[in-house]
Formats: sequence, C-alpha cells, structure tokens
Amino acid sequence: MKFTGSVMKSSLIITFCSFLFSLVAAVPEVRADNNLVQLGNFERFSRPWGTGQYSSYGLWWCSRGANAKARAVRLSQPVYGIRTALRINNQSTRAPHVYGNTSQRISAKPNTDYRISLWAAAQNLRSNGAVNIAYEASWTKRPICLKGGTYKWSYYAATLNTGVANYIDLRIISEDVGSVLITGIMVHEIHDGIAHIQYDLASGATVNAFIFDPSQLIIYRSSPSSGGDWYADIVRARGLTVLVNGTYIGGKPTQAFGDFVLNNSLGRYNGASSLKGKNLIQFLNDRYYFAVDNSLQGILVGGRIASRSNLKWAIGGLGGLLYNGRFVHFERNRSTRLFNGIDGNSSIARSAIGFTWDGKIILMTTGNGSTRKPGASIRDLATELLRLGAKHAAALDGGSATFAYYRYASPSLVANPRKSYTSNYSFVGAKPLSGATKHVPPASTPQSVGPTMTTTPRPRYP
Repeated sequence: MKFTGSVMKSSLIITFCSFLFSLVAAVPEVRADNNLVQLGNFERFSRPWGTGQYSSYGLWWCSRGANAKARAVRLSQPVYGIRTALRINNQSTRAPHVYGNTSQRISAKPNTDYRISLWAAAQNLRSNGAVNIAYEASWTKRPICLKGGTYKWSYYAATLNTGVANYIDLRIISEDVGSVLITGIMVHEIHDGIAHIQYDLASGATVNAFIFDPSQLIIYRSSPSSGGDWYADIVRARGLTVLVNGTYIGGKPTQAFGDFVLNNSLGRYNGASSLKGKNLIQFLNDRYYFAVDNSLQGILVGGRIASRSNLKWAIGGLGGLLYNGRFVHFERNRSTRLFNGIDGNSSIARSAIGFTWDGKIILMTTGNGSTRKPGASIRDLATELLRLGAKHAAALDGGSATFAYYRYASPSLVANPRKSYTSNYSFVGAKPLSGATKHVPPASTPQSVGPTMTTTPRPRYP
C-alpha cells in the first residue's frame, strides 16, 4: 500500500510497509533545545510518554476494545533532521469512547500561552480529527486536529492556554480508522505573543527562532543623519521584545539595495535603478524582497516594489531561500552561492526572515557573530526554517553582522556581535502583541489545521 500526498517534493512516495521516506534534505540532528516536550521526535516510545492523567493505564492504552496500536519507527531518511516518528495504526471505526491514546505531563505556568507544533503524515485517515491533540483534564480542548485523507508531511501549529492549571497534559488521541506518522512535537512558552525557539545542532551551532503575529512586525532603518544606531537605543525607543539584524542598504554589488517599505511608506536607495532590465528569474537569482502586505500576509516580491501600494513592510534579502515550502535558490542555480557570488557553503552566523504555514512571521539566526562558535551553511539555514514550518523565506545579513535580541532571555542578547551599526542599515523586530494575549480555544475545535502543502511540478514564483 502506498502512502501518497502533497508536500515538499513531487516525487515523494511514502510506503508504510517499509517506512521509506524520500524527502528534501538530510541535515544535522538536533542535540539540545528549549522544547518543553521530551522525546517529541520519538527516538523511542517510552517515559515520559505514558505520564499524566490515567498514567497507571500504561504507555499507550485503548478504551472499549479499540484496535489501535502505536510504536516508534526509524525513518530511512530524516524529516529535516528528524530520524524517528510515532506510527499509529487504528482499525476501529469511530464510536463513543473508542480510542487509543498516550500522554505526557509537562510542567507549565498557569494562565500562560504556549505554541504547540508538529509534523504529521496520514494514510487513509477516515475523518477529520481522527487523530488529535488534547492538553487539559477534560480532553475537550483540542487545538490540533489532523485532516482526514492521505497526505505527506504537513505542518500543524496552534496556541493553547493553560488556564488555572500549572501543567499541560499533552495527549495524542486516535479515534477513527487510519494510519499516521507524527514527529517533531514542540511546545514553547509565548511572551508578548512571541514564541522563542532555541536549540543546538550537532555541529555546535545555536539556532534562535522567533515566531509571532504579522501585526507585531516592525522594520527599522538606521538614521543616515545620525551616522548609525545602537541596537539598545532602538529597543528602548520602540519598546521591542525582539530585534534581529536586517541587511545593509548600500551601493556595492554584494549589498542588498533598492526600494524598501517602512510602515506603508516607500523608501529608496540610489542603486534601485540598477534592477531595471532584469526579468523575474534574473531578479530571483540575484536579490528579492520579503514583504508583508496590508492584509498581513507574508509574500515574496520580485522586481522593484515602487509601484506596489499594498505593502506595509518590505526588506531586501541577500537571496531566495524558500517559496511555498521549497528551496528557491538551489533549484534555480544548482549551487549554494547567493547573488553576486556570496558563498553559501561556509559555516558562519546567518539570519533569515520568513512566513510560516500557519500565517506567522519567523525570524531566525544561526550561530553567533561575536564568537568562533560554528554557524550554518545556507542550505542548513533553509532546512531549519522548513523544520519550523516556514513557507516563504529570504536570507538576511550574516557573519559579524548577525545578532538577536530577546527581552526575556538571560542575557537578553542571545547572539551579539557588536553594539552599533552604521547608517543605512535595516533591522527587523517584533513589538508586544496588542490587546488580549491569552487565548483559550473552543472545545473540540481545531485552532490551526496546517494547510496541506500542495505540490506542483514547479513552484510558481512571485
């Protein structure tokens, strides 16, 4: 029986019998992280799974004779660095109180938001919500419900709130016919509407990622008249929770220059006219812009942006990384060099901005520009973005310019190369989420069933 679907590669076929997965890339395994879930990649199916409510019933237990089984399996090729998954096979038709399940008790803070995300693939899953995630004692709040059908790896993410509880009972429930693979389960605390994800790769490189609502995005250009800005001044003046380096707006061939948009106001650097005469493919091969339009959707912009009136924010990138969950640059150029020959193979500090499948902005840095600690190649950067659910992404600056400020980290600068930047430098940040930040999902309603990532023979470029 073949397990077919619609994610990253059109040639992908998953055969459950042999557990063979042909995916985009093999990358370093994750070594350590701030994920609250233990064994979220199911390197083995053992404790702390089987803890929490009804833990005396065992690791995986079934109600009313449900014929549902679960076990950890090893994937022949990694899913963005993840080599194992939980396979659930249920042969029992949906009926009241007929299900199989496992849970993990996680210490948490009361009245606090958390982001939960995972990767899942399904084969002949009979109904929507045949497999879902609950997190509290009543089992009624299920922020993630898997779509029915047959599909390849799809990304799911949602926000949950603990209410008065000081724990999360993370429960995987299977209650209808079908087979699924689940891996990459993550739970991260949210501050000011922002989830901070941090982990080390086997190479020693530290990944810092920040995921937040597009309404929180701010792009700032340092003042030419002042001769530059100190990052601390920007953070204080604008009350930011996150600040990451952007790109230098200059006139040299290897600098990202051209038009940009700051809060619906078009700016321009003198070198913008150099883009004239280039067609779309040439432009994508060289440089392009990551933008957020007025409907707060993340998009990729090819060509000059002066004629676009619907953009709220836009920033020049050093090269295309992802479009619709696929490698843009590598498919076009068959190389790891960015525009104008910038080397993408070297392991250095790097940064990127993207838009996730569940409609969030993601900022990422790898490595630390101020130390000799390893960074990452461009391909590794793109793959880590994919693992965290990025749909579109552009590379920002790298090397000694890379930094990431996060107010709630200790120290607050999680990657800090230097304290000041010259004029005509851009920064990307996130302000606290306005309004109510606590959100409790309605009972038994999926909050974010990740969009099925449909595959086309060739992605349509913006």
